[in-house]
Amino acid sequence: MAKVLFFLCLCWWIGFIECAQKCVEAKGKLYCRSNPLSVSNAEVRLYDKDGTGILQALDPDDLMGVAVPEEDGSFKIHGCADDADWIPSIPNVPDPYLQIRHSCKSYKDETLVLDKGIKFFPEVTNFGVIDLDN
Repeated sequence: MAKVLFFLCLCWWIGFIECAQKCVEAKGKLYCRSNPLSVSNAEVRLYDKDGTGILQALDPDDLMGVAVPEEDGSFKIHGCADDADWIPSIPNVPDPYLQIRHSCKSYKDETLVLDKGIKFFPEVTNFGVIDLDN
């Protein structure tokens, strides 16, 4: 009987779970002084940060969008993500971050992560000029 009651309570609780969907639109320009042609081969990815530590294996980050810069390094990217509100009436909004894969300083791919100051749509996050040499 206890198992049936637990199952019914679990089903009732799951019925109250909602998802907070948020979207991000961002733009910027990649700059590489040491190898200017490499910026057009870079890849810009927008992710939603999920689990950390051991939970990362169970709940990996969600890919929200992918963009390839123009020849001059400029890019625009957008994407949406939703995180479940596990506790009713407490919103769990996505934690977006930008990942830039590039080969500015060497032929080996490097990854730059930017996670500060990202705003949700309708605002547009402008990263300005991103110096890949640093």
